[in-house]
Amino acid sequence: MILMPRERPVIQDLNSYYLDLERLVEHFQGQIGCGGVHLRSSSAEAALFFDETGIINGIHQSGQTLLRGQQAIDNVFQATKQDNFTVTVYRIAPVNVYFWASLSHAEPIYKDLSSEFTDLEALIKKMRHERLTGFIEVTIDRENESGLLFFNNGSLIESSCSWANGDCTPQNDQQRLSDMSREIGGVFNVSRVMLAEANHDAVAVASPSPPPATDTVDGLAMAQELLAALETAVAQASRRKTDFDTLLRRKFIEKADFYGFLDPFAGEFTYAGGQIRYTGNSDPAELCQAVAVCVRELTQQLGLNEAIRPELAAWRNKYAQQLETLKILI
Repeated sequence: MILMPRERPVIQDLNSYYLDLERLVEHFQGQIGCGGVHLRSSSAEAALFFDETGIINGIHQSGQTLLRGQQAIDNVFQATKQDNFTVTVYRIAPVNVYFWASLSHAEPIYKDLSSEFTDLEALIKKMRHERLTGFIEVTIDRENESGLLFFNNGSLIESSCSWANGDCTPQNDQQRLSDMSREIGGVFNVSRVMLAEANHDAVAVASPSPPPATDTVDGLAMAQELLAALETAVAQASRRKTDFDTLLRRKFIEKADFYGFLDPFAGEFTYAGGQIRYTGNSDPAELCQAVAVCVRELTQQLGLNEAIRPELAAWRNKYAQQLETLKILI
């Protein structure tokens, strides 16, 4: 099974017989920026994930054969010329598209945990603390109910449940699954995305320019530019004066349990006037990952996906090599 977002598709139930798949992807790159194309036939299933600059990753599964990366992309384009597929296109927020593109690399880390011995809320808290990038699968005993909770670096970003209520938030789905597992019982499976493999297979087709050559990774500069991009998006999108410093401070307080150096009261990490001041000694990966998590969540909470898209795309292109080295998904 290939996992796709649960949101209402941009377009669905197209027949590949009438499509030029490459042109379809190019069209939606221009129309929605980032997304995924899901293809299904009687004998195979596939997906392509893309952003504004090209195809990020591909997955092609036929029988027991699973292909990923460039080989999968080539197979998908070839297969649609020979067989009929039902094609569905999903919009994916720029901050999450690399996460979805990497889910095919998820491997189980905990299997068949029973609610008799494991509380789902406690398990989720543990996975948050361990900064899980992956998902928790929940199956409710004696009921035809189940759900998937998707996490990116410990943050709950999406859910997909059997009740398929489009009005439910991931947090509401999490609460309902927790309540049902306590009252009725359930079984939990946890899978983690293997980032090293995902970055190895991921491709960037038609990248406009190569990343800057460097022997070192400046996580501070990367984090500073990312926060500046968010600050610009907030200023441009807000119809009223928004106190960016307050928004950021609140988010840092919220994340201080996971990233101690973000605690505003410690004074170790501050951002003001487009500049970061940092007096700690955390490694570049943790520093930039912490900022990426904050930017991703604030972007979603403030509805700034469209406003930040151009600067975020430029930032990804500039630091493509460093992002791969640091295993950061945003």
